[in-house]
Amino acid sequence: MSWLLNFFSDRTRQTKINSSLSEPENLLSVVIQGSGIGPVMFVMFVMFINDLVDALKQFGVCVKLFADDIRVYIRVLNNCDVQQLQRALDALANWEDLWQLSISVSKCSVVNIGKSIVPLSSLHIRNNVLHITKIGIDLDITVTDDLKPRAHINSAVTKAHQRANAILCCFFIYKY
Repeated sequence: MSWLLNFFSDRTRQTKINSSLSEPENLLSVVIQGSGIGPVMFVMFVMFINDLVDALKQFGVCVKLFADDIRVYIRVLNNCDVQQLQRALDALANWEDLWQLSISVSKCSVVNIGKSIVPLSSLHIRNNVLHITKIGIDLDITVTDDLKPRAHINSAVTKAHQRANAILCCFFIYKY
């Protein structure tokens, strides 16, 4: 592990989003493109994250991963199911402490699919209450609490219009 720390010692790392630069929160949040270490770091990250899947599955939740995103699902029929989900969220916080990796709690939310029988407003990670929303986005697919496709279609149409307008701006240059 010391060779990995040596690789990152005395180096400056920045992430560029649009025109702003920021420092990454931890070493695993940056994989230097084109470096030989990138695939090794990705494998290490997968090993970390697979441990999380094992830690959460013991609470009866379904866990889905895509790169560094995780989705936790459970069918909630009563308060016991909510408590089980909260135990899984507590295990997530414990895993975070164990591996010293930070979870972006501000990006976490709860989408209740179907009619709510049991209140989910008490779910939290550490002392951060999770926001309950009617719409979630998973792998660029908009999912609503009623599973109707309207929000996803509207999102896709909006993106298509934006891309078409960007292309048209390249071809039509107005001279005054």
